[in-house]
Amino acid sequence: MRIVIVLLLVATGPFASRAADAGLANLFPAETALFVECARPGQLAQHLGELIKGSTLENALPAIDKMREKFTPGSYIETSAAGGLGIMFSPEMLAESARFKGAAFGISRFNKLGEPEWAAVILTGDSHAAGLLMRGFLSTSVDVRKVATVERVDLYQESRGEFIEDPLLGGRGDVQRSVRTSGPLFGYRPGMIVFASSKEAATDLIRRHGENEKSASLVSHAGFQSFDGFRSGADLFAYFDIKAMLKAMPQRDAEAQTAIAALDKIAAPQALAVRLNFSGSDIELEARLRLDGKVTSPLSEFLTAPIGVSPALKWVQPGTNVLMLNLPEKDRLPRLRALLDPIVKATGTLGPDASELLEDLDRRKIIARADLAKIERLVLVMENPAMLPLLLVLAEDDTALSAIEAAIPAVLEANGGQKTEPLTETVEGIKIRSLDKSATGMNVPMHYGRKPGCLAIGSDRKQLATILNRESKPSPIARDIEKYPQPGLLAALHWSTLLPAEMPPPKKAPAARPDLRQSPPVEMSAELRKSIHDLPPLLLVLRRDRQDLHVAIRQPLPAEARIALLNGGFDLVVRNAARTIQRSREFDTPIIEQRLLPPLP
Repeated sequence: MRIVIVLLLVATGPFASRAADAGLANLFPAETALFVECARPGQLAQHLGELIKGSTLENALPAIDKMREKFTPGSYIETSAAGGLGIMFSPEMLAESARFKGAAFGISRFNKLGEPEWAAVILTGDSHAAGLLMRGFLSTSVDVRKVATVERVDLYQESRGEFIEDPLLGGRGDVQRSVRTSGPLFGYRPGMIVFASSKEAATDLIRRHGENEKSASLVSHAGFQSFDGFRSGADLFAYFDIKAMLKAMPQRDAEAQTAIAALDKIAAPQALAVRLNFSGSDIELEARLRLDGKVTSPLSEFLTAPIGVSPALKWVQPGTNVLMLNLPEKDRLPRLRALLDPIVKATGTLGPDASELLEDLDRRKIIARADLAKIERLVLVMENPAMLPLLLVLAEDDTALSAIEAAIPAVLEANGGQKTEPLTETVEGIKIRSLDKSATGMNVPMHYGRKPGCLAIGSDRKQLATILNRESKPSPIARDIEKYPQPGLLAALHWSTLLPAEMPPPKKAPAARPDLRQSPPVEMSAELRKSIHDLPPLLLVLRRDRQDLHVAIRQPLPAEARIALLNGGFDLVVRNAARTIQRSREFDTPIIEQRLLPPLP
């Protein structure tokens, strides 16, 4: 089976074709609910080659040799994981990959047991290595047995012999032997390698490859066709027909059905398309969620704000995590309530939902709905992960912001805090009002202040004043953000605040002997942590365009940070393998000694 895994890596990793194979979607039926393809492996190989350029992965053998030199002669050190990475990204593999034409995987239905029926294909193109590996595997493996032939393509499956001693046979404990086949089926003919969960799935794919199947293929499906432009040029592409998948899945799990009903009510999703692209300067994952145009969903109605992202750029500074939500231009409160209420109910959260909170504030005349409706953006800013984030409320109407600011003590009192008058002081030229922890009902103090267009609320008065004084200036990632105009939601997450700079001190070992059979936990080196901290922020953008919900996740990768990250990751694989081997020796040695040495009297 290892050769089969190698072939899959060759076809779907940094591997293969000089041009997209338009026939990949033609090899799967129209009812395919999940489809994944690598249609331009040659392009992917080029992009990954640029990504690893200058790092250890470009030529891993010298690094493996250095690792071996650290151990005494004759000692055993595991290098298969590091060597496997080196082979995948080696110059020879990248060169061979250009001969492939592509690979694809699809799930078309579920059987009576609730198991997915799937098929996968590798179009080997001009590659001779793929055919050689497959022929070698089929002819030399003792665990493979031919089980069927479909259009002159032999299908194989792994088999296992079972031996059962039956004392009733002849009364002498004779052995009854049986052979059981299990696992996926696989077949090969020049130009194509097939894997499938069943003979039926393999037959359908083989017949379509030979142009002998007359039923409609996935490429003719209207929903799939609508993503043609998005599919074009992708290094990796996936299509998920949500409606078809939910319809095909066994309807057994009550909790799953409740979650599905809530999702349908919130977004009314129809299909999802995802593309992944690599380059030497960044990695980008984009997704498009197709919403039901005939159904008015809270999510589709909410993400309609035609607002640019420039106001958020002044808060996206080095080391600062930012989450910005643009509110719709019209009917902001009703749309926000319609979105939040089903989410609260679906998650089973105790307490009032958004609608009930607004009604309570309105009934007590604490804050007017008209003032809340004038809020245009909500921004969370976190500069210190040990502290609560700052909440920024943005609106052009300063009268509304002033009314909201004045209502904060009463809102906290209604939420369980004690009635207390705020203390007022000036910090860095900004008038800051403060409430102690007894007034907030959350056992933490609260500070809030305002300047034209912005009301800030947080737990650190100095940080709050600094944020309010921050002038609008270009962020280091302004150009990356402006690539995605008019987002409904924008997030910039810095790894330096998400990942601790140092590992926590190890816990005291328990008195009982630990289970040495388990692999030790992975430990990052200080160099790897630093390379992760030096990365630019991870960008997340969510926006709506007509019937689609667009999601983009992008990680910029400057050359220095990229090389340090890849080198540190490779070193992590090597270190973890060495620690696992050492752990195994510590476990095996006492067992070997017990077997070799006679028991003491």
